[in-house]
Amino acid sequence: MVMAVMTTHDLSQRRACGLIGITRRALRRGPAEDRNRELRTREYLELMIELWSKSDPSYKGRTVSTAGMKFMPKTVQQPHPPIVFGGTSEPALKRTVRQGDGWYGIAHGLEEAQAQIAKLREFARAAGRTRPIEITMSLRTGKPLSADDVRRMAEMGVDRTLAGLPIRALEGADLERFRAQIMDKV
Repeated sequence: MVMAVMTTHDLSQRRACGLIGITRRALRRGPAEDRNRELRTREYLELMIELWSKSDPSYKGRTVSTAGMKFMPKTVQQPHPPIVFGGTSEPALKRTVRQGDGWYGIAHGLEEAQAQIAKLREFARAAGRTRPIEITMSLRTGKPLSADDVRRMAEMGVDRTLAGLPIRALEGADLERFRAQIMDKV
């Protein structure tokens, strides 16, 4: 996973970032119990950062450790690519505040998006975080995304809006409509 994120990051000329979201089901396949999931997530991330940023990486945790190895090449962006957490649960939002550079949220309406962002900011204030969190939001209303939706999300503090495309690829008139009604207005 470390190399995959790093390769994508380098090939995209620093435009890619690592997105972290670990489901309970995925972690059940691991050797530790589900109650250690947060610890494993934190330690794996700390190990990845160590590998990306140190010439002689060494890490000792309760679930993973390494020493006496080399890891090359290093990421272009130092000390590491941005770390983006996804999820809307309280633990996911708090993890973003503690360890993330950004957050990826999914909402089914603007009101839900606003509530999630407010909760994220509340946790950041409570933790004394002063560094900004870059917010990426995917609005999934079942309707096409409008320029007004994008503007309203920007007013809420959303830095990047993801526009979901229909199952079939946009082409012809649909692609032109998307460009004219969305891209040209934001």
